[in-house]
Amino acid sequence: MDKIKIGYFASQKNEEQYIGGVMITNDQSIPIEFKYTEPIKPTRVHKIIFGKVLEKYIGEEVIKKNLFKEIKNVPSIFLVTDIELLGEDPVNHIPIVAIQPTTLPSLPNPGEFQRVKDKEVIVQPITSKNPLKMTFFSPEPDVQEKAMNTLRSFIDKIDIYEPFTRIDTALKALCQTKS
Repeated sequence: MDKIKIGYFASQKNEEQYIGGVMITNDQSIPIEFKYTEPIKPTRVHKIIFGKVLEKYIGEEVIKKNLFKEIKNVPSIFLVTDIELLGEDPVNHIPIVAIQPTTLPSLPNPGEFQRVKDKEVIVQPITSKNPLKMTFFSPEPDVQEKAMNTLRSFIDKIDIYEPFTRIDTALKALCQTKS
């Protein structure tokens, strides 16, 4: 069996620039690949012709699809923090699961999962007293169970949320160096 790889995807807007990054880590949270877009600054005409769908277009069509085509190390699962990014990797068909911190009371054991809604589960990470909320795009139990089984193999060993801090900091640094 292949070693588990975790994909983290994030995009952000810094002033008038949009940028995105994808980091693939091993099951110990060590990066094995990092790809990013150059900062994208839409022109005045782009803002006019795309209107309210500009951010969605840049996020989905320009950033997400291009980054997912670039990666060489296909992960077992993709994690995002933004529910708007839920779905499936458009290139490799890997599930994309949103994880977010909560203020809910802790679950008894690290790695424990608890169903909240048909597309939501909370899981107790090893590094936080509060559980994380996991939101799935698909209500299909098989799809969710596969993602949870992948997470079960390492969630009680590493901080699965912390890599987003690294990606966000790297993307901000890239925008600063390009301005």
